[in-house]
Amino acid sequence: MKVPLDSTGLFEFDEETHTYYLGDTILPSVTQILEDVGLIDSSKYSKLEFYLERGSAIHGATDLIDKNQLDRDSLDDRIVGHVAAYEKFKKETGFEVKASELALYSKTYKYAGTMDKVGILYGKESIIDLKTNSVPNWGGIQLSGYNELFPGRAFNRYGLALKEDGSYRLVPFDNFRDRVVFLAAVTVYNAKHGRM
Repeated sequence: MKVPLDSTGLFEFDEETHTYYLGDTILPSVTQILEDVGLIDSSKYSKLEFYLERGSAIHGATDLIDKNQLDRDSLDDRIVGHVAAYEKFKKETGFEVKASELALYSKTYKYAGTMDKVGILYGKESIIDLKTNSVPNWGGIQLSGYNELFPGRAFNRYGLALKEDGSYRLVPFDNFRDRVVFLAAVTVYNAKHGRM
């Protein structure tokens, strides 16, 4: 089922196929682009249903935390530590969430993405991508792709590993080359798929 992501009804997301649409046009996601051009080796990441469901459950729970709507009694025991890690992160850093699970698309480059968290961290506009247990080295490139969805704005970029034991690890990404690499990846993707 397609879910509208903007007020025009043109930008939509099909939850079942994890596909973004702009009208009748399919838009690749940031992650799809990075996988397609070989920057993410998806064979290293489990496709097991449990891990996919766990990731979705953690994201959903953190979204509810941000909205002050989380029913802790409803949490699956397997994600309690990860959720506690997110709460600890917010408490210790004072992170102020402005948007959670924010989906946008690029008119210029014709791709889309959903940012886990956008807000103010350490007094600066920041985009935070949630990960389970560890932050991959390609996270900075992924976050640059998300930053491009805000033309003309520069955000601080962080990967946030939420660990099962209730601890977290915040990883800053500040290499300006991440943007260059992402834009090159979009160009290669578009050339490969006849989208030039």
